[in-house]
Amino acid sequence: RMKGGCSEEERIRLMMPQVIKQLSLEIDNFEKRIKIGEESLPKDEIIALRMAAIKRKDDFKAQCGFLYDGPLEINATQKLSFSKIFVNLQGNSWCNNFGWIGQTKTVTRDPIPVFGVAVSLCDGITALKKKDISKANYIAKLNLSGYGCTGQLPDNLSCLQDCEYINMSYNLITGSLPLTLSSLRSLQELNFSSNMLKGSLNASTLSKLTSLILLDLSFNHLNGPIPDIFGHLKSMETLSLSSNRLEGTIPESISNLIALKALKLNANLLIGNIPESFSRLRALRHVNLSQNRISGGLSHFYGCIQLETLQLQSNELSGHLTSHVSQLQHLSVLYLQNNHLSGTLPIEIGQLTHLQRLNLSHNNFKGILPEEIGRLTRLESLLLTNNALIGPIPLSIAHLSLLRDFHVFRPYPSQGFIPSRAHDRHTFQRVYLFGPSQGLDNIHWDHQQLYGQERSSQDDDVVSVFTGQL
Repeated sequence: RMKGGCSEEERIRLMMPQVIKQLSLEIDNFEKRIKIGEESLPKDEIIALRMAAIKRKDDFKAQCGFLYDGPLEINATQKLSFSKIFVNLQGNSWCNNFGWIGQTKTVTRDPIPVFGVAVSLCDGITALKKKDISKANYIAKLNLSGYGCTGQLPDNLSCLQDCEYINMSYNLITGSLPLTLSSLRSLQELNFSSNMLKGSLNASTLSKLTSLILLDLSFNHLNGPIPDIFGHLKSMETLSLSSNRLEGTIPESISNLIALKALKLNANLLIGNIPESFSRLRALRHVNLSQNRISGGLSHFYGCIQLETLQLQSNELSGHLTSHVSQLQHLSVLYLQNNHLSGTLPIEIGQLTHLQRLNLSHNNFKGILPEEIGRLTRLESLLLTNNALIGPIPLSIAHLSLLRDFHVFRPYPSQGFIPSRAHDRHTFQRVYLFGPSQGLDNIHWDHQQLYGQERSSQDDDVVSVFTGQL
């Protein structure tokens, strides 16, 4: 996605192993020493340095398949700003800090001071040339994910002015996001997930990042409301703010993100209804709003026809699961457990033929499990516990050969219906047919009152199949 564009050589160089980086570092160091010492060093020493540089260039070509043309460097002002990131985030203790810390003198190599290495040779940095050759090189990508960064970011991030990708996830970065992030107008991906950031989301800062495609600030300690600024961020495809302490309602402006594919706001303190305008998010594929206090219904997602996963569990949703759920033809995961949903299960649920996991437990659904459930032949998990569903369990369940987890609470009504011996036998035959033979992991008949007569001895061979299998 980087707009600067990479030649084939640059792409290879960006992926080069440490041994190639070391060769580049040493060649660069030799050439700097030659340039500085041309007027002061003895002629034979200059010749020795040039020979050493040529030898390493030959090694470089042998390793890479193309000629060495020097690492990319940024200007002195930007490099000074960059050094503050290293100092503030305890760079000496990073697990990957090649280039950042220079190198010590050994028998075979000369010392290089801290920040004496071209930035393109430092771990986690991708530098590119601008298309306009009159302009300076720039840092296009900063990836310090999992490096062990500790401390606060510096206020001045001018060294990243043209950066397009920043990933500093899985570290121990504290404090708040610098306000100067607003100057990074080329930024397409910003990922600070799994850190210790605190404070509120600054509307003015985020609204200026109009090129953002991905924003991931999940698993931090952010608080306050989610700013209603998403009308400015129309290129965004992924928005993840999960596992923070964000509060208030879901901003209506999120519905302006027509390219949005993933929305993750789970594990916060959000309240209010799901915006009705969410039905406009036709590109949406993954939604997780679970573990909040969101109320209202889920009908506004029925227009999101590309949805693959819909996780709304552990909220305060109410209303019915209607026949319009059939519009979600690509759905593979539907989690609605721990809400206040009610009514009967629509027969149209059988049209969700890509469904693999369905959890409707701990709601107020009533009636019978529709026969059409047997059309969900990709289903691996069916959880219906703690509802008011009644039986009998449909025979079509036998078609679900991939089913691994099947939890049913009170499959028969408490009164008014006494199943025949024939139906009772069918029930157990289904378990026998698609259970052990297909590797069923769990089957729960919680709080069930069994009807009919006890099995005769001639059925023992069927019952014994379960020994050691479940």
